[in-house]
Amino acid sequence: MSLYGFDLSRLSEEIKPARVILRPGIRGAYAALDREGTAAALLPSNPLFLSRFDPVEVLEGKKRWIKNRRGELAAVEGWRQAASDLLARPMDAKERRRLAAASLKDMNERARTLARLMGLSIDDWRIVNCHGASRIGWCSAAEKTLAFHMFSCLFPEEHRGYLAVHELSHIRHFDHSKAFWSEVGRYCPDYKSLRKEIKTMHYLLCRANFPARFDREIMYFAPAHKK
Repeated sequence: MSLYGFDLSRLSEEIKPARVILRPGIRGAYAALDREGTAAALLPSNPLFLSRFDPVEVLEGKKRWIKNRRGELAAVEGWRQAASDLLARPMDAKERRRLAAASLKDMNERARTLARLMGLSIDDWRIVNCHGASRIGWCSAAEKTLAFHMFSCLFPEEHRGYLAVHELSHIRHFDHSKAFWSEVGRYCPDYKSLRKEIKTMHYLLCRANFPARFDREIMYFAPAHKK
């Protein structure tokens, strides 16, 4: 028997380790992963709703999803180890100001250098920081502004390059069309893997620095009825 009295012995080996978490206030079932990659069946604590779900079926039904999320964490494991101090607590105001200044300087120089390589003229464009737990960067042609997150300088070199190329490519292509990704790929051939990794790193940094926005125990979760 496992935690909370549920028998998870029927789980396939590729899903383990796994556990069950009971939560008040929910009626459905979710597959989830914690920060260490342990799978969890997130179930309602109300017995009326709990009796409808088998945690093994919940997790087995999301086997591919669990594998993909674990792969995303594994892809940035080296970075996670190097950044362990930054991921352990929120930064204070002084640290944030210092980080924002460093990121702005780095991305300003990087974007302007890459713009010349891409045949773009951004001499009259502003490059600014963006904050919060949403976008990593954005481009506004109307305002002639490129924005990069204050966390940018914490990403590895190649990921910062991808981020700059991504936003610069929006000057020619406003959407995420095939033409846009072709433009990105011309200057950043590994953009597909870099895109996934930078999103994971940004998410981990946001979890550490904006704790009120995120579940303390669960990192990823998905409704069990969706494959």
